[in-house]
Amino acid sequence: MVRSWLQRHYNWWVLICVCLGSLAMGLPFFSYGALLPYLSSLFYFKTGRIVSQAAMALQPVILLMGITLTGSLAGVLEYYMNVRLLNFILTALYVAAVAVSYYVHSYTFLTILMVFIGTLAGQINVCNVARLSEWNPTKSGTANGIMGFFMGISGFLGSFLCTIVINPYNKQPVEVQVGNETAMLFVDKSVTDHTQLIWLAWAVVIAGLYFPGLFILRRPEVEEENELFNSAIESYEAGEERSPLVKSNGTVSDYGVVDTESSTPDESYAADLVLDPVSSSSGCLVCCSNNSSSCFKNPDYSIKETLKQPTFYVLYLVILTLSLALLTSTELYKIIAIEAINDDRFLNMVGALGSVLNAFGRLTWGMILDQIGTRYTFTLSFLVMGPLTISLHYTKWSRYGYLINLCVVTFCTGIFTCIAPACQELFGRKDISLKYAATLSAESFGCVLFFLLQLGQEFLFGELQFLIMMGVPSIIAAFLAYFTFYQCRCEQCTTKNLTFKPE
Repeated sequence: MVRSWLQRHYNWWVLICVCLGSLAMGLPFFSYGALLPYLSSLFYFKTGRIVSQAAMALQPVILLMGITLTGSLAGVLEYYMNVRLLNFILTALYVAAVAVSYYVHSYTFLTILMVFIGTLAGQINVCNVARLSEWNPTKSGTANGIMGFFMGISGFLGSFLCTIVINPYNKQPVEVQVGNETAMLFVDKSVTDHTQLIWLAWAVVIAGLYFPGLFILRRPEVEEENELFNSAIESYEAGEERSPLVKSNGTVSDYGVVDTESSTPDESYAADLVLDPVSSSSGCLVCCSNNSSSCFKNPDYSIKETLKQPTFYVLYLVILTLSLALLTSTELYKIIAIEAINDDRFLNMVGALGSVLNAFGRLTWGMILDQIGTRYTFTLSFLVMGPLTISLHYTKWSRYGYLINLCVVTFCTGIFTCIAPACQELFGRKDISLKYAATLSAESFGCVLFFLLQLGQEFLFGELQFLIMMGVPSIIAAFLAYFTFYQCRCEQCTTKNLTFKPE
């Protein structure tokens, strides 16, 4: 009976484990902005030299590059390895790498270690997203939004741990000058002595969060997948929503009941759907009923076909611009404000509240995407994100104005969680892990661009010009999304009242 109950609600257990895994995966990256000033002070205490702002920002940039660029490797490994075994190996290595950081005293070696940690985190993330899509074939935006919520609050947890482990007495940084270089650093020995302890604290928390998923996360069997679609069909027939359902193997279901005992999954999907010769080239399904037809944009490309679509490269560029705003708001919020707000505890609170708003943004944007589609969701988010990223330069002189500004920006960057649902809506569920990983790799190029502009800020231009370069691409991306991401608006698709001929 217990096993039967567990099996009936297995998709919920998968969702819980993926959410906990996202919280663990995001802990180092989303907390690095709070950690940077402490690490700068530690390296100064160990070497007597000031590490430049651009050099310090390189570590979280490399961490994000590892997360985004190597995720596709997990998509490949899943074809050759047992999913649970792969998950265990990646998790064990990830926890060990974070714990080993406690013994690293060198900037160079810590930067190299961030490459390894980012590589493992990216592969774990892709595996989790793939499991979530497989066990939640409908409402993908909402499911990914819930997962993203937990990834977002990892920054809150990380900032809280930084405060209680490293600087519980709210010691303030002071201006330090070495040669021609100046920086705001912590010189109190109680802060520098406890900085490295944060890695052990994070490793323990990460291990505990990943532990349940080692036993729960797996691919659904054919019978379980059919049952998931039957449940979705029953919901649609009850009047919640009506739209074609595309299985992970590329078959399309009608609104009849799936035969779970069928030995061949494709045989249970004998829908009366016809592909119009013109529409099929663009992946558009045409459903015919009583000599009338309506189009429903529902492509299901393979990874090779996806890479041939111009829309993929527009989405790629949009995600690249997202990485600029994301890195600015999560990693530089302390560095931007520290000259105007000399209160470490308040800045940690800014980062923590920003993470909470980012978490709610991930959930909210996922739910919005399910209702209005990729086109309008991305347009709205980027149109708000761009100008407010630029305004961080001005609002930092008012501590609560800066707090509100940063929270709204981080809320908008929560659109990150809609990458996988956008891939599913624009290109279909086939090869979803590879599509998601390929799209996510755009953030790696965004990281390179971000670092180069950071160098430019340090040697060529000022903070305002840098923030303009971070914000303007988001405004451009909003217009690209609006004019490029197709969304069917015909009468039947808009009212979600498609009908099919009986067999």
